Amino acid sequence: HYAMLDIFLLCGKNMKKLCGLIVCCLFCGSISAQVKVGNTIFEKMYFYQDTLYQDSVKQFQVIFTCKQPLRFIRYDAPPYIRIDLPAAPLEVNQKYSVTLWISAHRIKKVGHFQTLVKLYTNEAQENEKVLYVSGIVRPYPKKYTLQELAYLPQIKVYPNPYQVGKVKRGSKVEVAFTVENTGAAPLQILNTKTECGCTEWQVDTTAILPKQKRYIRFRLDTQDLERISSEIWLWTDAANLPEIKLRIEGEIF
Repeated sequence: HYAMLDIFLLCGKNMKKLCGLIVCCLFCGSISAQVKVGNTIFEKMYFYQDTLYQDSVKQFQVIFTCKQPLRFIRYDAPPYIRIDLPAAPLEVNQKYSVTLWISAHRIKKVGHFQTLVKLYTNEAQENEKVLYVSGIVRPYPKKYTLQELAYLPQIKVYPNPYQVGKVKRGSKVEVAFTVENTGAAPLQILNTKTECGCTEWQVDTTAILPKQKRYIRFRLDTQDLERISSEIWLWTDAANLPEIKLRIEGEIF
């Protein structure tokens, strides 16, 4: 799923070890595992969400079991996340849940986001529970009449996919997508995102005037690639295509 809201559970001192697993999960899908933090066992959960629109509120749950009695004290989270913590003391070997509410309209921009949420209990400080939350916020889709479209920005990107042919391993590949504003109002580039660490990009975010073009340039390091198959997400305020997936394809020899 190219659009998703992923909730990963990271725990205290093990966070660094799990960062590589997080990146892997973005590509490989869900992994079911349990994580023990202090006297709490969490059921690791991954959610794939087709849409998280700017004006929406999403609810997710993290399930856990206590091995000793404990009580939640507080949590630290960004303004767009609210958590319903159990108020009563938690009993041993009972299954509980923590509910997370994500208000997408309070996230400042569309595209990819990620943050940490810390849960504090009456256990020792080193046993704090840390949630890693990431996802993609999409502009709310709107339907326009032909008359309305005539006064709004519209986008055309080409070539897509961008074919680079055969490339020698270790070389740097530079490509440039053409972004054209085919509408009647200035076009604003809101965000770009790629999950591949091999890709660098250069984007001018000033508005593209009607009937004007601009280049978005990408540079790929092919040293660790078996083949070239990179995806880049582009978000704009275009009325026709507010979200576009750009692809760069080729072969390594």
